Amino acid sequence: GLGQEPSLLLVKRVNSDKDWTIYHSSLGATKYLELNNTIVSATDSTMWDDTEPTSSLITIGTNSQVNANPGDTYIMYAFAEISGYSKFGSYIGNANADGPFIFTGFKPSFVIIKGAISGDGDAAQSWELYDNKREGYNVDNDNLKPNTNAVESTGDRVNLLSNGFKIIVNSDGVNDNASTYI
Repeated sequence: GLGQEPSLLLVKRVNSDKDWTIYHSSLGATKYLELNNTIVSATDSTMWDDTEPTSSLITIGTNSQVNANPGDTYIMYAFAEISGYSKFGSYIGNANADGPFIFTGFKPSFVIIKGAISGDGDAAQSWELYDNKREGYNVDNDNLKPNTNAVESTGDRVNLLSNGFKIIVNSDGVNDNASTYI
């Protein structure tokens, strides 16, 4: 029903204690992440059956996190890019306090960042969520971490701009040198 290829899939087996499994178009159909963990992307052909989703079909493999026995119950959230509204991509960290600028083409209201591929450090950190509602101004954009039960962090790490967002710290969680972030 999206009318185009999804860029992000979140899958959860609801009748078992399996992890939230994530597909991201920047990583491809051979890799996955887990929303409730800090792991970087892992390779597993049994998640997405090594098949990229299309505008009409999402292929799942045989891994029990996405497809197990008949009678098991799953929920899937599928997101596609909408020009001026949503964007899904990746960037490479530079380990500078003057970190990368990520162009979205619109002013983001909500940004989620996760280290997906480690460079020279440790990108296996928490997911980080930023929004323009709680604080609502730069440089004070506190983050939440959905894979923990921690309160919001008050460290200034990201500026939300009129056409994207800017990383303003040297940190493994959002800006490790040569690490790939989604």
